[in-house]
Amino acid sequence: MTSVHNTRIACSGPAATALVAVLTALALAAPPAGAAGLPGFDLGSDSASAPRAPAATSGNFLLRKGVFTPLRDVPGAGRTSHTDINNRGQTVGTYGDGAGPVRGFLRDKRHRFAPVDVPGASNTFPSGVNDRGRVVGFYEDSARPTGVGGFVREPGGEITRIDFPGALVTQPHGINNRGQIAGFYVDAGGKLHGFLRSKGSFRTIDVPGAVGAIALDVNDRGEIVGGYGDPQRRTHGYRLRKGVFTTIDPPGAVDVPGNPGFAATAPFGINNRGQIVGQYADAQGSTPTCSTRASTRPSIRRPGRAPRQPTSTTAARS
Repeated sequence: MTSVHNTRIACSGPAATALVAVLTALALAAPPAGAAGLPGFDLGSDSASAPRAPAATSGNFLLRKGVFTPLRDVPGAGRTSHTDINNRGQTVGTYGDGAGPVRGFLRDKRHRFAPVDVPGASNTFPSGVNDRGRVVGFYEDSARPTGVGGFVREPGGEITRIDFPGALVTQPHGINNRGQIAGFYVDAGGKLHGFLRSKGSFRTIDVPGAVGAIALDVNDRGEIVGGYGDPQRRTHGYRLRKGVFTTIDPPGAVDVPGNPGFAATAPFGINNRGQIVGQYADAQGSTPTCSTRASTRPSIRRPGRAPRQPTSTTAARS
């Protein structure tokens, strides 16, 4: 599942094999092999005064104005994965050496790394950062009955744990500049649902007719992207805008090779212009990254309007 967390910035390793794998396994996935952390390591500045070539195996990059620039690894880490970037050039991700817990980081545009670790957690996975420097993600803690919960890190370093009320698992994935958080949770019956957290309240996101759904990102206009599984065991992307779901299936998307009946489309991010980035499986068995703009016409359909959902309120504020 590591590649799922690399798709937005770092395209190292194999791409996500299918959104169905996310729908059924991501929430309960074990820590990525070899992505463990560096207990007690003092994060410092990976500056020009101490140049360090990016590890050949990391494959992390920044694409800006058509130019690829390697992103530096956390100093001393055996493996670094950058998972999101904001408009200020800050990135978040995970690092490790293969022998300890997965740890998170926030990197500024001067290549200075700050730790992002949930106190008491065995593994921390930052997944999104907004322009104010607020970070969201999820963590694993063996002391929790189900092991996985969500968190928000404030720019000053304060970390608040967040959980969808009554959920077995909560995983935030994206945050916009209004502080709204998109993610998903697993209910007591083991079913996946998307959620939007706004001003401390959670709202469930369920695509009509779907057997399960997740939300992965939200822009400043409140548009949400994610994926859902249909009764035929196929997975599709969706965009939720003003209460209306639009299904996203790029031309050429097919069943996952070796898994008949499992189609794979996974939107991972949406910006304020309505541009959507994601992945799909094609006939050759690869999962190319596709960016769909509002002006283009991928195969889309509207499953229906989002039903009204009761909200659940937590003490913490978004």
